[in-house]
Amino acid sequence: MQDELKGSFPTLPYSEEQGERFHQDVRDIERRYQGRWDVNVLADYCCILRRETEDGKSRCHGQQRAGRASKCVKSVFPSQIPARGSTSLQEAAQNILDQIFLSTAIPTNYNLTTSTQPPDPPFSPHEISAVIKHLPSGKAPCIDGIDNLLIKIIHKRFNNIFPTLFNKCLHLSCFPDSLKIGNIILFQKRGKDQRLASSFHPISLLPTIGKVLEKLMTQRLTYHLESTNSLNDRQRGFREGKSVDTAINKLLSKIKTARRDGKHVLVLSIDIKGAFDNLQHRAILKSLDASACPSNINRLFNSLLQNRKVTLLTPQGRATKDQKQGCPQGSCSGPDLWNLVANEILNQVWPDNVHIQAFADDFVLVIKADTNKSLVEDT
Repeated sequence: MQDELKGSFPTLPYSEEQGERFHQDVRDIERRYQGRWDVNVLADYCCILRRETEDGKSRCHGQQRAGRASKCVKSVFPSQIPARGSTSLQEAAQNILDQIFLSTAIPTNYNLTTSTQPPDPPFSPHEISAVIKHLPSGKAPCIDGIDNLLIKIIHKRFNNIFPTLFNKCLHLSCFPDSLKIGNIILFQKRGKDQRLASSFHPISLLPTIGKVLEKLMTQRLTYHLESTNSLNDRQRGFREGKSVDTAINKLLSKIKTARRDGKHVLVLSIDIKGAFDNLQHRAILKSLDASACPSNINRLFNSLLQNRKVTLLTPQGRATKDQKQGCPQGSCSGPDLWNLVANEILNQVWPDNVHIQAFADDFVLVIKADTNKSLVEDT
């Protein structure tokens, strides 16, 4: 049967070796002409590219001021600091820093009492690695040029450097001055006059190494405050397990209960303007003493608040200013330090007909009374 089938097919006019050579020649020709464009196809492609480019330019030129493309460009190329008359850009930047970061007349140095609290143990390698691991990628570096990615690479390659450094800082209660310099980036508020310092929103870019150390000490402070129930339960902001939803539910519950009891109700909302920027260092240190936090953490925060500086880069040089009050925008310790200071307000003895609660720097008071007249008199 196989012999019959074999004879039924025609014989190829070339050998197997010749067939391989033919196939190789075809593949060579295919590769030779694969990258070549037909002249007409190439011309059509160029026309399409030119047309789409012009359409894109037209769309960009036709964008409104608050359009998406406009927002992207403004975020990448912020407005230049305006100079007045003969004033240089560096002098204008210094003037903006002087107005934003005021030099308070309240003494900033607070003499710490000798703490009788036991010190916290050293930062563990796992604790440090967890903080470094969760550093967000793509963040701009500070004036030292060290970004989050570089910190991660260094720690992965030499995992004993940062534990040694941070635990030495904890042991000496010293937060190095070079890690406390904030590089200020100004964002102009929409529709505001460039000539006014209040028209800019400052963001402070802090050294990454300093941010890791600050995060470590803030975690220790948070654990102490929560584990000892040092924070008033009526503070709902910046706390785990609490949110704006729980704050609103608590507020509505107080109002409904008072109305159900036939009371007249007044709700007073207070928003503290520039709460973080105007937070007094003296108040922070006094609150830390009162919280009975570990002695080395207490002293390390004291070091953190001393000799802080902010700097603003211009083409003519840097403008520098001492930061003697407030917490830098972008600082991880700011929310916890604010809660610690605001705790004193919530712990005040309030009248029985007054309920107070807070969400971060927003306070609300619910005042109830039997009559409208007595409600006015109470307030």
